[in-house]
Amino acid sequence: MHQLGDSRRPPVVAGILFAALGFASACAGSPPRAERIEVSHVYLAGGIAGAPAALYATVDNHTGTADTLVALTVSVADRAELHTQMRHGEGMNAMVMMEPVAAMPVPAGGVVRLAPGGFHGMVTGLHRPIAPGDTVDATFRFSRAGTVAVRAVVARYGDLERLLDDDTKRDDVP
Repeated sequence: MHQLGDSRRPPVVAGILFAALGFASACAGSPPRAERIEVSHVYLAGGIAGAPAALYATVDNHTGTADTLVALTVSVADRAELHTQMRHGEGMNAMVMMEPVAAMPVPAGGVVRLAPGGFHGMVTGLHRPIAPGDTVDATFRFSRAGTVAVRAVVARYGDLERLLDDDTKRDDVP
């Protein structure tokens, strides 16, 4: 029990002071970015006549802890895997091949792009035809952050370079 002359503050007063200080600091300037993984600029390309489609995106880790992308799902497909392109051999004998990978590291405070020529999602077993301009649900699962649900815009392969380049030039894309 709090008594007159006791230098300890009762818990209610401490809670009010803590809340007031938090409110004041929030009003003092722009709030910091949320501590989370953000997935943006998500495109699904291909998938014509039963062929596989490719999933591209920007993954922005707004946390102070490294994370790992471990799985993908796409609502209109049986399967979505992480792939990367690897160069085998040298010179004229070199071959570039897509290879599945179990995971993709996402550094603390870093940005990783799933893009042509690097990490990307390989989407197979489409349940229905997709056409440029359609949107489909996709889920990115991270080892620490859990799942992030997004909408992917279906695009033509020929438009990807422009779309991805435009996204990297926007102010909100690092």
